[in-house]
Amino acid sequence: MSESGTALIQGDFNVDLSSQESVEKTDVPAKKCRVTPIHLRPDLLLPCADLVNSEWKRSRAARVHSLQKSCPDFPVCLLLLLQSPREAERLLGHARLSRVVGQDDSLLVESVVVSEAERGRGYGRTLMEETELYARGRGFKRLCLSTHDKQRFYAHLGYTPSAPVQNAGAMASFVPTETLLRFSGVTNGGVGVQDQRDAPVRDGTSLPPPPPPPPPPLSFIPPRPETPYRDVKGMSVFWMHKNL
Repeated sequence: MSESGTALIQGDFNVDLSSQESVEKTDVPAKKCRVTPIHLRPDLLLPCADLVNSEWKRSRAARVHSLQKSCPDFPVCLLLLLQSPREAERLLGHARLSRVVGQDDSLLVESVVVSEAERGRGYGRTLMEETELYARGRGFKRLCLSTHDKQRFYAHLGYTPSAPVQNAGAMASFVPTETLLRFSGVTNGGVGVQDQRDAPVRDGTSLPPPPPPPPPPLSFIPPRPETPYRDVKGMSVFWMHKNL
């Protein structure tokens, strides 16, 4: 799975975090989850690097360097932390938010992962809900994401199919939006991707469209693809969004 384009969350989609927690006395506060930007918690850089590397292998130094790019102007790396009066604070998950090229009110959710030891307890849902609250609190109105195989999970959280978007990444702070749009293939604030058949060749002309395929035998009905989008390895990619 691709780190930047795929979110990984496992567990029972119908589990509510609150139903998983119990307290012995009413005057004992329950466990609480919250998200905080990693640039406010540099002490968690190494644990977070190990968490993300558990899904997408990189050197620890390279991962820490990537996480250190988190800043208030985006991209922002969010940590899901569990706080409890009876045990030490625990790092449960990570999600990265970056700006969407050409859409000032949208963010792209990337590199979503929950600690393997904590999966199946509803923390995936909690991570996404807290990420949405953070984005809404920053004034954004739409979250976009892509996934290889967790589309049903995101649909359960209110995400619907959409066309691809381009993230600005760390370049957003010093590269003009017009330049990002020109190189991303996104036009008119849309979220489409350029068709390779329409790409200009070196002599300035366009490639002619390929001839239509021969009709299949009457006895064969091809399956309808669930998504028209593929990654660089040819794997299916489901693009989705949610209005906040």
